[in-house]
This record gives sequence, C-alpha cells and structure tokens, in this order.
Amino acid sequence: MRAAAGSPSQPDDFNKAVGPTIEMLKNLADAVLLVDGRHGHLPGPSSKAMAERADEPKFAGISEWLNPVHDTHTMGGFTLTAAADYVHGFADMFVAGNRVPIYAHLVLARSALETAVVSAWLNELAATTEQRIKRGLAEVLYSAFELKRLNMKDDDPATRIDFWMTVAAEFGWTADKVTGGKADVDGTQRPSVPAGINELLRAGEEQDLGRALWSFQSSVSHGTWYGLKSAVVEPPGSPDLAGRSLAGVGTESRSVLTHALCVSIALRRAAGMRYELMGWADADWREVDAKSEHHEDWLMRGLGRKKPSP
Repeated sequence: MRAAAGSPSQPDDFNKAVGPTIEMLKNLADAVLLVDGRHGHLPGPSSKAMAERADEPKFAGISEWLNPVHDTHTMGGFTLTAAADYVHGFADMFVAGNRVPIYAHLVLARSALETAVVSAWLNELAATTEQRIKRGLAEVLYSAFELKRLNMKDDDPATRIDFWMTVAAEFGWTADKVTGGKADVDGTQRPSVPAGINELLRAGEEQDLGRALWSFQSSVSHGTWYGLKSAVVEPPGSPDLAGRSLAGVGTESRSVLTHALCVSIALRRAAGMRYELMGWADADWREVDAKSEHHEDWLMRGLGRKKPSP
C-alpha cells in the first residue's frame, strides 16, 4: 500500500497496514520515556551503576571533573531519552488522519538510530568504571569540538576544550580530535554508527545492514538525489500539456514498516542495556519489552525477513 504525496490524510488501506506497528512504537517510546522518572532517576541499590557511583570518590579527586561517573550515567540517560523522543515523533507522523510524510520520518529514524547507538555505548554493562569515564569524557570533548566548529563564541568552546583536555591529562590519558570531529580519549572514541546499528540489530557484519540504513537515511537528510528519488513510487506516465513527464511520488507502507522495525529493535535493546546497568529492568519494563519483541517477530514474518541471530 502507498500514500501519494500531498495526501491530506492517510488512506484506509495504508493506515490498516501500518497502524498496529505505529501503536506498538508509541507504547514502547512512552515506556522508555517514563522509566527514568519512575525510579526517581536513581540506580537500584544492587545495580552495577550504584557500585560504580560508590567507586566515584577515588576518581573524583584526580581532576576538576567532580562527578565523572554520575555525569556519564546522566549522558547515557539523555541520549536514550532523545532516541525515544525521535521514535515517538516517527510514530506520531503516521497517526490516522495525519498527512503522510514523504521524507521527514526517515530523518527521525536516522536520529533515533544514532542516539540509540551512542546510548548503548554509554550504558554498556560490560564497561568498567574507568572505561565509562573515558566514554563520558570523549562525549563532552566531542561536544566542545562541535561548538568550536559551529563558531559558537557565546559558549566559549575554546575554554571548554582546554578544560576537558586538562581533565584528560590529570587522569594521565591522551586526548585528541580525530576524523569526523570525534574525540579520542586514551584510545576510546564514539562508536561507528553503522557498526553500532549492526550490533543493536544483531544483523552481523556480513549483512552490513547498519551501513545500508545509515547511508540511505543520510542521503535523505542531506537532500541528495539518491535519497530523494526513493519517493518515486510510480514511473513517469504520459507527458502533460507542457511536455513534462510526471511521476508518482509518495510513501509505501512496506518502507515505513521496515524502518519502524529497525528503530523499534534499536530503541528496545538500547533501553534494555541502560535498565540492566541501572537496575531498572522491572516487571513493567519486561512486559513492554516482551510485547514489542513479539510484534517485531510478527512484523519480520510479514516482511519476509529473517530474524537476526541473538
């Protein structure tokens, strides 16, 4: 099913095709947005995050960065919130009665996947306390580098960079700017987004699904012809009176469902990683997680896709 460009509202067959998946996405995103507050923004008493915070005093006195563990946990929470917000925005575009987007949902899907990758990296359960601090430091340095690149003089990015470089030196770590504007802190830097998507989707490097998704969504975000022409869902017909050949432009339900499937898996697994770290994987979250995964399995079968290996 497809909806033509400029449709004032979603056709019934299009809504029937995407409606259940959109409802699942909204429920998942809502659950993720509520979990942090439901637990008072505090790690569970027996969680790994609480153990890391108990270790914080021995790191806090090394540099002028007073709360390196707590701050990195906070960044992990903000990136997950951003991912859930993007996913919710994606779903909201396809509520029955709304105009069907042509490209906007793909931009939100791209942002959702990127923030899910960064969140998973910041919240990875296997990271040691020192590794987590390095990741947090890489993030704040990357932010400072971005401010400088954007010439945000009011925020004095040079001072920020000097401060965080000094923090790294006080820890005895090297720090530098590397390709893509990322910060490298003693060999630690932001993960590759395509590789991170592959890992979250458990697609395997041989499929390279992460790179295919990332490249296509980026082409749409950057307004390149390769991405924009994907909205041509019908070939050009007969020339009009002015001699122009017209093509049908719109959004196909299969494409929407494919991107919805990917952002659902990425958000759910990134959220699960944070809740394991923070000790928040309670019965309420497990119920939402199970329902979302069940729908993903149903959707994969409907799309004729093989379930990613665990």
